[in-house]
Amino acid sequence: RTSYLNLIQGVVSRMGGNSAIMKGFAATTIAAMYGMCVTECVKWYYLLTAFIPLIAFIVLDVYYLRSERRYRNLYNLVAEKEIPPGLLYLNLRNSYFDKFKSKINKNTGIFKTVFSISIIGFYVWLIAVGIAVVLFSVFNV
Repeated sequence: RTSYLNLIQGVVSRMGGNSAIMKGFAATTIAAMYGMCVTECVKWYYLLTAFIPLIAFIVLDVYYLRSERRYRNLYNLVAEKEIPPGLLYLNLRNSYFDKFKSKINKNTGIFKTVFSISIIGFYVWLIAVGIAVVLFSVFNV
């Protein structure tokens, strides 16, 4: 049981790390695009292209956060001995987990994940800065 919990904890740690990396890449990439567009772009609507990678980063971050939540739920279920270790499965799509799907997927819906403080609290600022930059460039052209 302990080795199975350690395996699950490793997955949770990787998902959390990937989410943090997505935020770092998003902040760097989007800030560079905003800065480049403010100094180089002739047309204000070129700034809107910065929202394309921003949406991609949000989608990836939501995916990692959602996966992390699922594996945390699995960890809790194994720790509480509701799920026996079995064959040390980590693939949540395996039929072994079919009878535990509702417990594993608890609080991992798209809506709950997208509107979590981890996503909204970070990306709303990048979107707000983007809108401010677009407005600034529109009125200063």
